[in-house]
Amino acid sequence: MPNRKSLYRAMEILPLLLVVVLVFSAICLANSKEIVLRYDGQEKVVTTILEDPRSILEESGVKVGKEDRILISPANAEKKTREVIELKRALPVTIEKYGVSKKFYTGKATVGEALDALAINYEGKTVKFKARVMKPRGMGSKFFVPGRVAMTCCADDTTFLGYVCRSDYAPHIKEGSWVEVTAKVAFENRTEYQGEGIVLYASDVKECEPLKEEMVYFN
Repeated sequence: MPNRKSLYRAMEILPLLLVVVLVFSAICLANSKEIVLRYDGQEKVVTTILEDPRSILEESGVKVGKEDRILISPANAEKKTREVIELKRALPVTIEKYGVSKKFYTGKATVGEALDALAINYEGKTVKFKARVMKPRGMGSKFFVPGRVAMTCCADDTTFLGYVCRSDYAPHIKEGSWVEVTAKVAFENRTEYQGEGIVLYASDVKECEPLKEEMVYFN
C-alpha cells in the first residue's frame, strides 16, 4: 500500500503530466488539417496530422493496393476547398497470347502505360476482335472507335471503352453497329487520349452480330 509521501509525490507530478498532455494536444490540433478522402465510391472528411497520402488512407481504414493510384488535389484557400486525396483502384487486365490468358492488375492511366508496365509490346502486331461502333464528332470521316460498354463499379457506373481506329470503310459504318475488326496496333499521341494511346489501322472491317454478352465486367 503506497505511503503518504508517495501519494503527495504523485499528486505533484499529475498536474505536470496534464500540462504535457494539453500542450501535446494543442500542437496536434495546430498541425492537424481536414482532408477529403474519395475511395471505392465513398467520400468522407477526416482530420489528421499525417502528411503521407497512403498513411492517411490507411489511418482511416482504407487498404491501398500495390498497383492502386493515389491522386491529390491541393487545398485552395481562395475557393475555400479542402485538400482531396482520391484512390483509384487498379483494374484487372486480361492478356491473351497464343491461346493462353493471364490476368494482371494495373493502375496505369492508359492502355499503353499498362502494356509497358507488363513488358508487353503489341506495337506492330495484328489483332482481331468484335466491338460496337462509336463515332465521336471531330475525329475525321475515316476514324471511328470500336469498343465495349464496361461496368466499372456498379450498374449506375458504366462507360464506353475503346480505341481510335482508322479505316477507309469508316464512312460506311453506322453508329452503334457491331463490327469485326482486323487491324495493326500502333501507339501515337492523340488528343482523345490526352497523350499516347493505341491507334488501330484496320485492314478489314465487316459488320457482325452483337456479342451474346455485350457488357464488360471488371471483377
